[in-house]
Amino acid sequence: MSRINLKDRINQGLFLLDGAMGTQLFARGLDVGKCNDYLNIEAPDKVLDVHRAYIQAGSDAVLTNTFGANKFTLGRHGLGEMVEKINLAGAKIARKAAGKEKYVLGDIGPSGDFLEPLGTLKPDDLKDAFAQQAKALLKGGVDGFIIETMTAIDEIIVAVEAVKSVTALPVFASMSFGRAGDSFRTMMGVDIETAFAMPGCRSWLTAGRFIKYLRMILHLPHREFFWLA
Repeated sequence: MSRINLKDRINQGLFLLDGAMGTQLFARGLDVGKCNDYLNIEAPDKVLDVHRAYIQAGSDAVLTNTFGANKFTLGRHGLGEMVEKINLAGAKIARKAAGKEKYVLGDIGPSGDFLEPLGTLKPDDLKDAFAQQAKALLKGGVDGFIIETMTAIDEIIVAVEAVKSVTALPVFASMSFGRAGDSFRTMMGVDIETAFAMPGCRSWLTAGRFIKYLRMILHLPHREFFWLA
């Protein structure tokens, strides 16, 4: 049975994503401190095994092993010229695990740099980098994209715009929140109300109700807030 369109599938109800990739790779004996994204080239069978384990556990979709596979992050490992190769390989590995019934989301994480004026990174350069990554993931056969664990409003907006500049596939996006007194904020100080006010944010919860639910799970060190753009 072939999978239906991702947007239609999401509208049907509960849609389960997978879990962490890095910790699962470490559990399989891979070294801490290496570039996990490069394992798509160096140890594809290990990455494939993680994806298959999540599918067997009940995930409806797996995320490609490309969280840090933009040119800025890869550049810190001396791999800045391998963006297309690493992302393409990551998408193909995830597609192999997902088969015809499950879904693959192209995973795009933060650049690790700050946009102007806080940093030196220019918005157009960042957009080009994310678009480059998205094109390679698209070529590898993903069903949609997930921009995850972002902490800055400006960067997540640039990332969404970059992906939408190359495809009309669905884009999930998330920010990572930690407890800040009686509220929750990202590392860059973004509160939940501000996140909910971003253009394109869609949620079945109000900001107030979302905060209420977060307070019910205070034992968790970090929280992810998702929306479909």
